[in-house]
Amino acid sequence: MKDENESLLLDAPRDPWLAEKSEHILKSLAILYGASRNRKGLPKEFRAELEFHLGQVIYDITKILSSASNGQWAPEDRDLIFEKGEAGFEEILVKYGLLSEDQTTEAKRKAKERAELDRFLTCLQELEGLLSGSRSPSRTLIYRVLLKLSGSEIRDPVVDRLSDLTEQVTHGETSWHEYVDCARGLVRELRGKHCAHAD
Repeated sequence: MKDENESLLLDAPRDPWLAEKSEHILKSLAILYGASRNRKGLPKEFRAELEFHLGQVIYDITKILSSASNGQWAPEDRDLIFEKGEAGFEEILVKYGLLSEDQTTEAKRKAKERAELDRFLTCLQELEGLLSGSRSPSRTLIYRVLLKLSGSEIRDPVVDRLSDLTEQVTHGETSWHEYVDCARGLVRELRGKHCAHAD
């Protein structure tokens, strides 16, 4: 059984300086490759030649990076850049042990979306509680919750319908009882739609 120090030594990059420099080069190449793919108006021959030479360099730099970081290199590593660009670059870093999966741009994006969804669902729960209370204090608090929902990155036209309905009860165009019934239905609709994304 390996002792802890031996495991740490094996996990550490073989050449930290070379690993760092190779990583920077590979990232720049991934950006350059993505820019060349997305650039309109490049002559076909020029694009083909550029991609060929970039492919050669990416192929070699992944070898150097894997060696410097004790990573497991494979010829397909270059294709990750070709197919996924900067996301592919991050996959290579994860594969070589230079980046944890929860540090990738994609993982951070998903975590941010999850946190936003949690806030959204918490507001809906708060709204359900307020709809069970009496009109006077609840209406003011309902406005505050609706303001949070409207400012959410989760856009849903049902939130606008809920806001319009709240305006109607404020101006006496509908009774509190009718408002509560309709509002509860809209909250249930929102919860049904967005709880499915939470699973």
